[in-house]
Amino acid sequence: MSNQLIQFNADTRVTLITHNNRYWLTAEDVGRCLGYAAGKERQGITNVFNRHIDEFSEEDSVVIKLMTTDGKAYNTRVFSQTGCIKLGFFSNTPTAKTFRKWAARVLAGESQPHAQMQALKAAYLASNPEAAKLLRYLELDLNHAEIGKLLGISGQAVRDRLKKLAKLGLADYTPNPALSERGKLGNAAKQAQRAFLANQQSLALEG
Repeated sequence: MSNQLIQFNADTRVTLITHNNRYWLTAEDVGRCLGYAAGKERQGITNVFNRHIDEFSEEDSVVIKLMTTDGKAYNTRVFSQTGCIKLGFFSNTPTAKTFRKWAARVLAGESQPHAQMQALKAAYLASNPEAAKLLRYLELDLNHAEIGKLLGISGQAVRDRLKKLAKLGLADYTPNPALSERGKLGNAAKQAQRAFLANQQSLALEG
């Protein structure tokens, strides 16, 4: 499973999720495209889905595991091309017609560039078994510390490797905000300590 960002309109970018060789969108992204209020996109689409649940099959919507910024995977409902088109009809918002046309075109299937990227990814991972193991452990919902133990490296090393894979377009990685903030605070503390020591040395020389 892989993801890629794509533009819906001038104001909205969404993530195309490739699952079982098809494109899918999360309820939140569908809600954003359909113009639901900020912060209520997912709930709005969930309400529409629940009201018309008998109209949806597994061809339209499924629940899959998706990785979030905290490094964990959660059950997430996603919608296929047909599911998105149905939501567009049931929602009847100002952007619904545009969204239905967009979904019919963009979610029709894997694009050629994406298919090529998948082939390159397969070739890269075949020649880099450690990277393949790392991604496989991620799909098993293991956290960075657990993956590090299995690979014999630290959790930080796991994150560093994920960053490199993300730059190559081979993995999805979003830094944990809490870890990033702690890192910033740690760097700030080190800089303050260096400044203090430099000041002390300067005072000693003056004395």
